[in-house]
Amino acid sequence: MTNSEKRWLAIGIVVGVILAASIFLIHERSRRLQPTAAARSPALDSSDLTAAATAEAGAYSQLTETEQKAIGVETAEVKRQTIRKEIMAPGRVAEPETGISAISARIGGRIDKLLINVTGETVRRGQPIALIYSPEVFTAGEEYKLALDNRQRLSTSKEPQAISGPITICCDQILTHFVAEIGGIQPKQ
Repeated sequence: MTNSEKRWLAIGIVVGVILAASIFLIHERSRRLQPTAAARSPALDSSDLTAAATAEAGAYSQLTETEQKAIGVETAEVKRQTIRKEIMAPGRVAEPETGISAISARIGGRIDKLLINVTGETVRRGQPIALIYSPEVFTAGEEYKLALDNRQRLSTSKEPQAISGPITICCDQILTHFVAEIGGIQPKQ
């Protein structure tokens, strides 16, 4: 390394140290002036300046009532109470899977009228949800009515087998089919 290079290196180091020291001193001065500027506000008196100086020295500080009012500190007595606050937030209500049941028709046919209005509407056990037209059920009902009419007409007959014979068998077959299709309907005796 030449003498010229050594001289430039020394000058660079000196300039760097001077810059670093200047930045450090400016930073420390601005940090010390901030509490002093707050202490000079019109709300604080001279007794408050000593508390600010003590706080700056690293010790803890307790604010006086005047200082608390100046910076807007409010205190309240702690007590147990219910907080009533309305919060509006988006959400979704989900039904538990155990509360959902699949309902299927026990007969074939078409739905003439739907008795519920909304998908997912809550229904009770036994509540009708639709009127279904089923040709099979309609035919079974007509046959049952016809068998009852024939039984009524033959009840005046002198032959007891005319009443209890084929008509009873026919009625029992129709009722068995009808009850098996619909379920829960009790035949009239």
